[in-house]
Amino acid sequence: MQRKQIFKIIFLIVIFSLYSCISLDINQESIIPGNRYKTKNIGIDSLNLINHNLKTFHFFSTDSIYLKGYWLSTKTSKKYLLYFGGNYFKVTPYILKIFDNLKINLILFNYRGYGNNPGKPSIDGIVKDGLGIYNYVNKKLSISSDNIVLMGHSIGTFIALNIASYKSCSSIILDSPFSNFTDLSNEYKKEFPFYWRIIYKIHYDNSLFKLNNMDLISKIKYPTLVIARELDELTPPMMVKKVYESSIATDKKYIVLKGSTHNNIKYYGGYYELINKYINL
Repeated sequence: MQRKQIFKIIFLIVIFSLYSCISLDINQESIIPGNRYKTKNIGIDSLNLINHNLKTFHFFSTDSIYLKGYWLSTKTSKKYLLYFGGNYFKVTPYILKIFDNLKINLILFNYRGYGNNPGKPSIDGIVKDGLGIYNYVNKKLSISSDNIVLMGHSIGTFIALNIASYKSCSSIILDSPFSNFTDLSNEYKKEFPFYWRIIYKIHYDNSLFKLNNMDLISKIKYPTLVIARELDELTPPMMVKKVYESSIATDKKYIVLKGSTHNNIKYYGGYYELINKYINL
């Protein structure tokens, strides 16, 4: 046997051994990290906003976790927008100033395990948090479902669609929705260099595959706005379009925001005007 062939065989054995031994486990904690990257919330309760009055309140998730919420109230609208953020979303003074641009009553909150909230985040858990905030607004604040708008970004779209499958609302706004976790995991792999993907083996927790917006939206008839971001590296427009096409709503709209990536929407001129216009249609 020639030396080159021997080296080739040894190389293949090494690669196979590495591939067999080195793995990356992706579980719910990887996707929904909670306070792993904690930031300080400074001065939220005393923050002065231009278009809203800020109030804080507490509510219970549907499995009795005691959580804190933030109510940005305005007299210019009867509608309430319930916002469900992505997996790294936390309410901060900066976030509140950004949402002050919307001309609607806003309800923001941190999921369990985020900010100062107790509990450990999970897929089922954050959905229960979302249902808890809906019940608070609908029952405690006596806001009719006709005046409730559900809006989610990224993983928050899964929560918004889950709530819409159980409760009534006036409309839904889905910002950068993923189709399902199978597609999402394929996009996730692209973030790693080619040589890394050869050496490492990625294992996904089976529970992650319950993240399926395609299945949820195919059963919901409420008016729906679907927003894609042109340069989104995680949920590209082609994936978002699949979600839109799966919607059975007769009143639905699909918009691609030029020049925007997955997380830079606050810098996109016209974003808030788009939301304001849709809500007031």
